[in-house]
Amino acid sequence: MTKWMAIVVIALLIVGCTAAVAEEGKTPIALSYAVYYPSNSTTSDVFGNSWSGFGLSILRPQDKAKWDTLVTFHGGSSSRSGADASLFGVEYGVQRGFGGDEKAQPFVILGVGPFHGRVDTPTVDESKWGINASATVGVLFNDRFQVAATYDVYSKVGGFNFNGLTLSAGIKLFDIK
Repeated sequence: MTKWMAIVVIALLIVGCTAAVAEEGKTPIALSYAVYYPSNSTTSDVFGNSWSGFGLSILRPQDKAKWDTLVTFHGGSSSRSGADASLFGVEYGVQRGFGGDEKAQPFVILGVGPFHGRVDTPTVDESKWGINASATVGVLFNDRFQVAATYDVYSKVGGFNFNGLTLSAGIKLFDIK
């Protein structure tokens, strides 16, 4: 599957799942930009110190009184000097707001789920399913703009450790009713 095909599939899955996560009859869709930093030096040396890209995400105001469930889709790829890697997955998790107000609502998300990883280097060619777990902290501003930091832990693919930090920002584009 090509990088763009995978991005389109994930975007369609996000849009298709909005009915399941919609609250009060509408789901805000945001354009997000993210930068992933692998924490393993070997992974960084082979695939690059950072990977970046755009995607679609769901912005949801966080309820301070309870944990809410959510489903998220994520993916990314890198191609550098004959070494290609891609990670695409779905996570099931919980989220909760804390402190703050409508202008700046801090939140936390904890998730776990399957992912598909592919590594293709001159010495390794592996494609496999694994498990991903993540923890996210962020702030939603005025229900329109979000910044977040996520740390992901992945099963190894082709002997490579893809654990790492992702920094992201998103801005609301429109609501789906």
